Parts: sequence; C-alpha cells; structure tokens
Amino acid sequence: MLSIMEEYDWHIFSIVTSKFPGYQEFINILKSTVDNSFVGWDLQHIITLDAVEEDSKSQIMLKKVQSPVVLLYCSKAEGVFILEEARSLGLTGFGYIWIVSSLTSGTTETVPEEFPSGMVSVSSEDWDYPLEARVRDGLGIITSAAASMLEEYGEIPEARTSCYGTQPEKPSKVPPLALHK
Repeated sequence: MLSIMEEYDWHIFSIVTSKFPGYQEFINILKSTVDNSFVGWDLQHIITLDAVEEDSKSQIMLKKVQSPVVLLYCSKAEGVFILEEARSLGLTGFGYIWIVSSLTSGTTETVPEEFPSGMVSVSSEDWDYPLEARVRDGLGIITSAAASMLEEYGEIPEARTSCYGTQPEKPSKVPPLALHK
C-alpha cells in the first residue's frame, strides 16, 4: 500500500479499520514503517470502528478524516458499512482515494455499490508471506475468535466434525456460523 502511495506522491493519509482480526498488526506495521522511513509521510488519523451497526459514533469518528488517501482494513461486509458511512459524509468520490486489502475487496464477481469507483485493492504475494508467519497469524486469528466467543457466550463451540467426519452428539448453543475447527 505504501509503495503505491510513494509512487504517486500520496504522502498524506489516514488509516481506518474495523476490529477485524489482524487490525492491530496492520496499524503497527504501517506506523513502524512510516516512523522508520525517509519518505515524508503524514499519518493524520488512525480510526478503529465497530462496523457492525449504524450509530452516530462511527460517523463522528469518520468525520475526522481530512486526508485525501485512506487505507482501509476490514472484511468485505464491514467495508460495505464503512464505505456507505463515508459516502454519506462526502468522503468518497473526487478528491478521495481509498486503498484496501484484498480481504476487503474480495472477489470481483460482485462489487457492492457502496464501494467507490477508483477504490484501489492491493493483494499481497503469497510467496512473500512465509508459511511460518501465515500459521502464526492464522493461530492468532483463531485464538482471538475463541477468546471473543468465550467472553461473549461463556463457551467455545464444539467442532462440527472431527478428523474422521463424525458429528458431535450434543448441539451447541452457539450460533451455527460461529468459530469452527
């Protein structure tokens, strides 16, 4: 993302994230890179939203964005919500560039109408992301999800199947789309 911004001299930017797993690492890596770079970056705001339901708090936080470039880290569904809010505040269209990860843009088969024209999606090269780091990050995501489930529901759901394909005997009280093994 920063390479694209450097190429086009887009040095003034803000970061907007949801609380999607990995958002803290995303912010920390960008802050570290900006702090240790010779490029004159101007990171104006870091905004983390609860992108699950409409509320005035999200709009108030998004109003802080004054930079022409916004780096967005969230899921595709959260991206729809965040970009809809941004559009209502006039933060999309002429004068604004949104750069998102491939996680946010998802497949190009269906592009939500909330995604602004000219939104830039960046996907990382798999071979630049070592297996050890992918496993570590994957375990971190699963651990965060399990901790959230335990905190919210008081239990961690049982696996739907085992390595042998058998179903658990007792149905879980946790929603079916929750954490699965």
